[in-house]
Amino acid sequence: MSDSLSLPVSDPSSLQGRLFVAATPIGNLEDVTLRLLRLLRDVDVVLCEDTRVTRKVFDRYVLPVENATGDYRLQQFHQHSLDQEVDRIVRSIQEGRSCVLVTDAGTPCISDPGWRLVDAVREANLPVEVVAGPSAVTAAL
Repeated sequence: MSDSLSLPVSDPSSLQGRLFVAATPIGNLEDVTLRLLRLLRDVDVVLCEDTRVTRKVFDRYVLPVENATGDYRLQQFHQHSLDQEVDRIVRSIQEGRSCVLVTDAGTPCISDPGWRLVDAVREANLPVEVVAGPSAVTAAL
């Protein structure tokens, strides 16, 4: 089953040149937030732990995986791609592109290398915005 939602359009200036760190559903795709769906639809690049896992959210909610020029927007970002990717991503944000960092489930930077990217973006004096969502802590209660 797929849902095509009518989401408000993001103000492009609110996305430009920043990194979003966004929580994803933990186990149930229906726990996704509307804000996350809007970001996934509107940002230039989606940095994922595993593109196959993130692609399930895109497929479920009928989100575009390509940008207007046909480039695939989902990019793998994990421990093995870290060193060569951080500088490239920071440059991309400096050039005005918007990126969202997601993990397979929950909030990035807890048990993955996302914190290194966040540190590099902050060191470059670029904005980082956290997008709240499902929490393993409250789910455990």
